[in-house]
Amino acid sequence: MGPSHDQQVIFNLFEHTLAASEILGLKDDAFGKALKAAKDKLARPKIGHDGRLMEWAEEFEEVEPAHRHLSHLFALYPGNKITLDRTPALAKAVQQSLERRGDDGVGWTYAWKIALWARLQQGDRALKLLNKQLRPTSDMDTKYDGGGGTYYNMFDACPPFQIDGNFGVIAGMAEMLLQSHEDFIELLPALPANWKDGEIKGLVARGAIEIDLKWTNGQLVSAAAKAKKKQKCRVKYAGKLLELELPAGEKVNLKI
Repeated sequence: MGPSHDQQVIFNLFEHTLAASEILGLKDDAFGKALKAAKDKLARPKIGHDGRLMEWAEEFEEVEPAHRHLSHLFALYPGNKITLDRTPALAKAVQQSLERRGDDGVGWTYAWKIALWARLQQGDRALKLLNKQLRPTSDMDTKYDGGGGTYYNMFDACPPFQIDGNFGVIAGMAEMLLQSHEDFIELLPALPANWKDGEIKGLVARGAIEIDLKWTNGQLVSAAAKAKKKQKCRVKYAGKLLELELPAGEKVNLKI
């Protein structure tokens, strides 16, 4: 039936393998050529007649419209083939899909939805879901919908306990404050209005770049970056893009 999730995951794997081959100087080998040919045959994300991202190769009527799984949205998160900057139409289709699925689910579903809304740079919606996941519960009955919450020992309640929710919620919170899935690092991309003032240290962007951030009244007041190795990078905040060359192991204050 051609599930979109499978195509997106395989595309992601092939593309990353080809990128690694190029870095290693192996891009012209027979395996690389075969991989590229196979990648080019994969189905790309498509938009259905109702504006949503299609879950299958064909459009099927959903038996459970508010189903907890969001597998066909992989290309937005944790993948990076769908982005607000590069593929705005597909990003809008992802949002339509999220709206139709609704804001309920189970523990790990909330975690994924938090990260997806963060990638769409809608911090208030991400926070709404985060608060749903953090609501206290003692429910231990197995649930496939209408669950969620957090036990009093801070374990995720699917219910019952699933570590996916704990790790996923933290990943989603990180996406609200820092994103680096494109060719730049973006600061505070999905900061909720209720997180008016704050500070965080040691968030790690791609390239092993540690980022410290401080904000007041919803505005960035200071930022610093430290790279493990000397490298160039681009940092974005509030539409401004800063080109940097970071030294190895030295914290640099960012003027952005």
